[in-house]
Amino acid sequence: MSLRLIVLICGVLALASCTRPGINIPEITDKTPEEVARVLGAADSMYTQKIVTKAIYTERYRREFEIEIMYLNGLSTDIVVLDAAPELPFEPSAIATFGFKAIPPTDVMKNAYIKWKNYPGYKTINCFATDLDGAGEVEKFQIFFKSDGIPNN
Repeated sequence: MSLRLIVLICGVLALASCTRPGINIPEITDKTPEEVARVLGAADSMYTQKIVTKAIYTERYRREFEIEIMYLNGLSTDIVVLDAAPELPFEPSAIATFGFKAIPPTDVMKNAYIKWKNYPGYKTINCFATDLDGAGEVEKFQIFFKSDGIPNN
């Protein structure tokens, strides 16, 4: 084998192993604010929002991605990645950045959403377009992780 071929193979393998660092969502799902803080550090902002008659404590983190965590009954059950694009492609592989094995989605509407209802511990995981470019392609999207609310400690 020539040195050039060895360098080329090593380069390809190095690129294949590089992924953009993400936030391991399963590690912070169904956790208290204190448990989440042990993983992510202090929240950048926090507030309580009222939805119908229920007050929901919410924290926002600006890390590799901007995320919002809503705590229902004291646990992080709803997690939203607010700025998934342009760093990630609008395709099923995007959730691998957040600690999930990329498996086929249960429902897809091109340039609108990609949805999974087949991950244990989650009612749904949904990538949804928030902006389209002039050609109708996804320019921005968010990812919503909805826990089943049952802690898996």
